[in-house]
Amino acid sequence: MTVDHNIEYKSSVIREKMLLHRFLGEVYTHFWNKGDCTLEVLFAEVDNAGYDLLLIHGDKPAYIQLKAVNKESKTSLFNVNKRLEDKPGGCVVLLEYTNNNLFYYYFKAENLSQYKTAKHAKANSKGVKAEREGIVKVSKRKFQICGMDELVNKLLI
Repeated sequence: MTVDHNIEYKSSVIREKMLLHRFLGEVYTHFWNKGDCTLEVLFAEVDNAGYDLLLIHGDKPAYIQLKAVNKESKTSLFNVNKRLEDKPGGCVVLLEYTNNNLFYYYFKAENLSQYKTAKHAKANSKGVKAEREGIVKVSKRKFQICGMDELVNKLLI
């Protein structure tokens, strides 16, 4: 079955929330299966600090910027907020999905100044796309694909 991209575009907020809850369900399941119910989950009210989600296990925090992309997408560059590297455990988790599967990619937010600054999608009245201060473009090739156990280890162990 192929994905109707028009439905995805029209329902992007629903898709992102569904993927977030699916991701969190799998993280909780990981800890549940180990008999550990000490995971804390907090959400950023606004995203100006660079992260969407904060997971805390024991004394280890993971400030996570979530990204989602359809496996069929040609998208290979992702905007990453540079403020994320100032947070302990700052990282990006890319959720790559198909109709039936979810794949996890991990990127540790460090040395972000080595990446090119992102530009606004729309040009100004002079046709110039201004740079987005504090946002860099990171290639999917810099992300590491992980299973859930490996991802949780990178985030919180």
